[in-house]
Amino acid sequence: MKQQTDHMQSNINTHFDNILSTLGNIENAAAVISRLGNLSEDVGALKKSVKVALNTLDNHFQAYLKQIHVLSELIEFQQEVIRFASPDEMVASTFRYLKSQINYDDAFIYIKSDAEEKSDDLLTSDEKSREIYESFLTGKKTLSTIRKALGKKERAFFLEKESRPELQNLPWKMFGAKSTIIIPLRIQRNLYGFGVIYSQQEDAITIEQLSSVNVILGLLSLMIFQHYYFFHLKQRFLSQARLHKVFEPVKFGDFFDRGPLHIFSLDESGVILHANNTALQNTAFGHISPIGEKFTHFLPEDQQESFDNAINNIHDGELLPFHTPLFIQNGAMHVWNIFFSQMTLQQKFTLKMVIAVDVTAQHFREQVKARNEVLDQAADFSTIISRHLNDLLAVMVPNVSLMRQQLAPDHALQKHISAMENTLGKTEQLTRKFLNYALPEIETPRKSSLNRLIKQVVDHFQEKLSDH
Repeated sequence: MKQQTDHMQSNINTHFDNILSTLGNIENAAAVISRLGNLSEDVGALKKSVKVALNTLDNHFQAYLKQIHVLSELIEFQQEVIRFASPDEMVASTFRYLKSQINYDDAFIYIKSDAEEKSDDLLTSDEKSREIYESFLTGKKTLSTIRKALGKKERAFFLEKESRPELQNLPWKMFGAKSTIIIPLRIQRNLYGFGVIYSQQEDAITIEQLSSVNVILGLLSLMIFQHYYFFHLKQRFLSQARLHKVFEPVKFGDFFDRGPLHIFSLDESGVILHANNTALQNTAFGHISPIGEKFTHFLPEDQQESFDNAINNIHDGELLPFHTPLFIQNGAMHVWNIFFSQMTLQQKFTLKMVIAVDVTAQHFREQVKARNEVLDQAADFSTIISRHLNDLLAVMVPNVSLMRQQLAPDHALQKHISAMENTLGKTEQLTRKFLNYALPEIETPRKSSLNRLIKQVVDHFQEKLSDH
């Protein structure tokens, strides 16, 4: 019995130990399962991280490829720059490159180095739109508003994101711009123009495309300035060089000495110290030179005082006119336009320069023109008066005749009315003669007669025969 009890107790202990062992294994398994769960989460997170990393790497790779592509196109564009032979090639290549980088509909570039410069240039990618752009740029305050908006900006910017209302209010709708980039063109920080790239679709131009413009903005500004602006500057220099070659054989000294200008140099008192050949020939008294004479001696007395006052009150660097003074030479009248100035030599000696031009022919042409205008007005006035007088006579003559007929032949007023009628008749004839002045008199037509014609011919021959 005791053995059975011990055996059962031993079995119970064994089972209990097994149960405890099993419970321990279960606890260990739960820990393992928990660890496996954590490991699975870590593996999932790692998988996500790897996936994100792969996507990021792919994006970077794609961006790298795109940058490589942009860089290769930029290199090709720079190679084209080296081969440019004319501004037209530069313009076409520039717009072609911008078109490959930006999704736009059209673009134009305006060049004017200074607001006061007279010449300007408009570069377009499509000549059909030139008139529209010119109309836009010539609008009221368009250029000044854009220049003010550009200010000191050195990068291109979106028009739609600009806060200036005056810039937004410009007539961009003339060419349907809804997505617009404005590009400042500078050289040595000085604005010499600007470009406008636009699309007729909203948000068609992206920030990446704006960045691509800013990447090449320096090259673009330099290239346009060098290949286009300098080209026209070179053309002007070549034109000046050709003009210089044309004038090279011209002796300007001979022109100023023997040309149409009368040049005198006077001292402070107005005495002639020097004169060119033209002045000497036209102001000489016979064979006596005018050197040493006062210049005012050649002017009429009524103009000498006013000339002295004008030339004595002039300052260095001033140029004053003296309109059409009269100059008498050998009884002939000449009309001159005089300009005089003053200079100080070595801060000691004051010299007055007088330059005169003979405008006698022009003066008399103007006088004749003015006289003819007065005569024309007088003739018009006389014609009008004569017509009114003729109308008055047309009323008075028949009325006076009627009055004479109505009165008795022995009436006391008959003599006065007859005298009035004769006077009105003479006045009427004179008025009609004035109105018909220089007009050919028209013979009164009469009925032709063959007998009369034969008689005239016979009479003519008889006169001829009687003379011989």
